Amino acid sequence: MYVADFGIQDKKFQREIGLFLSYTNSQYWKKLIEKIESEPSIFYKNYYLFARNPFILPIIQYFNLLKKGQSIWKKRTPEIDFLARTAYTVNIITKNLNEQAKKKIISRITDKDPRSILFEFRIASHFLTNGYDVEFVEYERTYDSGKTFDFHISKSSIAAEIECKWKNYNTGRKIKRDTFYQLCDEIFKKVNSNLHNCIVDIQCKTVLPTDWNIIQEIANNIKIALDEKRKETIIDDTFFIKFIYLSENKSIKSSKDLHEILQPYYTINSHFATIPSQEGNLIIKIESLEDDDILNPIFYGLKKSRKQFSGQKPSLIACHLESILPEEWEKLIGKNRLAKLTSDFFRKEGSTHIHTISFSSEGRTFQKPNLLEYGKPGLVYMNPHCIYNTNENLFGLKTKKYKNA
Repeated sequence: MYVADFGIQDKKFQREIGLFLSYTNSQYWKKLIEKIESEPSIFYKNYYLFARNPFILPIIQYFNLLKKGQSIWKKRTPEIDFLARTAYTVNIITKNLNEQAKKKIISRITDKDPRSILFEFRIASHFLTNGYDVEFVEYERTYDSGKTFDFHISKSSIAAEIECKWKNYNTGRKIKRDTFYQLCDEIFKKVNSNLHNCIVDIQCKTVLPTDWNIIQEIANNIKIALDEKRKETIIDDTFFIKFIYLSENKSIKSSKDLHEILQPYYTINSHFATIPSQEGNLIIKIESLEDDDILNPIFYGLKKSRKQFSGQKPSLIACHLESILPEEWEKLIGKNRLAKLTSDFFRKEGSTHIHTISFSSEGRTFQKPNLLEYGKPGLVYMNPHCIYNTNENLFGLKTKKYKNA
């Protein structure tokens, strides 16, 4: 597939979104939206379900604009902008694919978590916009040859194979995001937050269990402790919970207020949640006493990816690490972390066809003097042992030549 013009005009937003919804079944999206909106939770719904499927909020906004008869492109929001550009990308890519490939893509786009295929499309778009011909091997193959790489690219004398890996936030984490939000919902369901100015500081000995009975037990113990104005409570030597009571004049009217309150209690492993209120401020904080293990799952994923290529051409593994905080990113790129892991991988037998490995995460806004700076964290390592296109910036990525750790 070669695309000469890879851009969308603002006035074609509605057309492209309409095509996308027709292609993926509008009724499916309406039923999914109805199901999610009927979910009684607060944290789990708004901070997990909506985040897990980035199509939901934009499609809700799109349907609301249609219902009001308003212009999609004139009334567009950042969410509508995302939906239109993603829809256009999907429409362009699937236009020239065979029916088998289209069915596979629809299945993945309408999955409960479509972010991995959206990452694949983002990588494919990079090459399409830079004049490469892209063949979606994983979707278009008509025979069963086992697991293969995602797509093949070619341009002039260049030909290469690409595999994309999406690492979910929960991978290697002691505190799973969905379980944490379910716990928060259960706590706020049992505790009247307006009656308390307090940080509930939960420390887990190891992991936060997904067992619903344990989640309820934690919430019940917190309610009893708050009612009795306790300073701490212990549950089965597994959870140590402190109650940090705030002064009555502490109020949360903005994210800045919340940041100032939490700053003294923040750690790299901590998770926070609250519902701002004029009357009380109940804040949930949780962390594990054990460190997260992010690197081992990454290394395991790289090992699996190595075997998905033909070995006959230079290969790129593009790995996205979901929601890595700036502090975590600094920790990952520190001495003996990602660099050493990648170096060890490159030295392994059977890795000489791997030309480049890239790591990325979501963009973030950083406050600097007199300005806000937006940046996307990323690292690109080139394999010094690769037998193909040695030392070439083969994939048009911003790279620094990899040096052995």
